[in-house]
This record gives sequence, structure tokens and C-alpha cells, in this order.
Amino acid sequence: MSYYITDYSPTEVDFNDGLRSYYYKKCYCSVELQGEYIIFTAHRVENNAFRQQWSVAYTDFTSPSGSAAAVLAAIQTIIDSYVAAPVVAGRYGQYLSYTTQNAVTNNVGKAMIFESIDLSNGVTVVTDGTALTRITFGYTGIYNLQFSTQFQNNDNAQQDIWIWIKRWDGNITGSTGLISIPARKSAGVGDEGHLIIGWNFLLTITSSDWYQIMWATSDVSHVQIKTYPGTVNYPSIASTIFTATQIK
Repeated sequence: MSYYITDYSPTEVDFNDGLRSYYYKKCYCSVELQGEYIIFTAHRVENNAFRQQWSVAYTDFTSPSGSAAAVLAAIQTIIDSYVAAPVVAGRYGQYLSYTTQNAVTNNVGKAMIFESIDLSNGVTVVTDGTALTRITFGYTGIYNLQFSTQFQNNDNAQQDIWIWIKRWDGNITGSTGLISIPARKSAGVGDEGHLIIGWNFLLTITSSDWYQIMWATSDVSHVQIKTYPGTVNYPSIASTIFTATQIK
């Protein structure tokens, strides 16, 4: 019977016993020489087929061929040539704003602005013609989109805030969240009502799609997305921030 072992691909070896071929990941193969016999051991880890072993006289190999030492060395070279698939870094983006933002009309949506880049790999923010609001994805996949937004209310009554997701073809059904921000404690500076809110969405994205994080309030005169400077006791507060991470 004639045997051969060939370099089938960057990750696999083809072991043929003269009747059929068996394909194994190189990283799960080993070879040794015992007297005149080549001992070839392989595992199919993904199929739970462990320790499949052949003992073959070196003279029965047609490829590679030569002395026992030459056959052993050639098979070892094939095994050692394993090249793992390149690791593709996941796509991600993190943008934020240090600008106080205002809605225009009560109960009417306004896109959040993200003018400052923190991290970006395949996720960018582009202008809608007026401001940097469109979260744009360069690669198809499933993404986790999260946001966190700081609100301020300087009214004597609590007010409502709506937040939802809009994409290039319109608002996303069921994406709205409704929250209430407390009234101010007093008319003094620093006694306004404060609320930080955030959650996440899993989105199936097609390359070049863009999304916006929208918000509206029941009282545009008193409710803002608010940024605050840092002090000696704590750092500055971004008005809003989002992160987008590709998970598939």
C-alpha cells in the first residue's frame, strides 16, 4: 500500500492511505520516528475524534520519500508550516460631545451631536448637513450600539424625555424610551434637576448605513443635554457619548 502526506492548505495536511484522503489541521498533528516506522498522530478536535494514529514504514511513503530521517523531516516541515487565519480586529467607535445641546420644538425629535472622536475603527460620525449626528458603519455586521446622555432640567416641574434610534430610512419601530427628569431643587445654580440615562441596541448593519440617536423633550425651554466643566474633585462631564462595537 502506498501512502502520502501533502501540504493541502496553509492550515491543513492531506494524509492518504492509498484508499482515501484524511484532512487534518496541522496544529493538531504530530510525527515521530520509531525504528523504520513513521508514527503520524492527528486529532479532529472539532469532531471529538482524538488520537487517530498511523504507523507506516517510511519506505511505503511515495510522498515525501527518501531515507527515514528525510521523510520524518519533510512531514514535520509540512506540520510546522501551519498559518493561522489572520485575526481581523472588530470594528468599533466611541464618540462624545462636550457641547450643551438644545431641542428646538416641544415633543419634536432632534439628533444628538457627537463632535469629538475618542476611538474609531470602521465606525465614524459624519454630518447631516448641519451637525455631526450620523453614526456611519463601514462594514456589514451585527453591532452593539450604546449611549449615555446627561440631562438637566431647570424648571420647577419634572419633564419628560424621549430617546429613540433613527436610521437612513426612518425611525426604528419600538426603539423609543420614555423617562422623566426631576424638577430643580431651587433656583440656585447647581440645584437644577439632573439625570443621566443610557441603554443599548443590537443592530443588524449593512455597510454604509447611518444611524442617529434622537431625543425630544416636553419643554425645550428648560431641558437640555448638558455638559459640565471639571473641578479639583472630579473631571469634566461629557454631555453625551456613544459606543458601537461589532459583535459578529
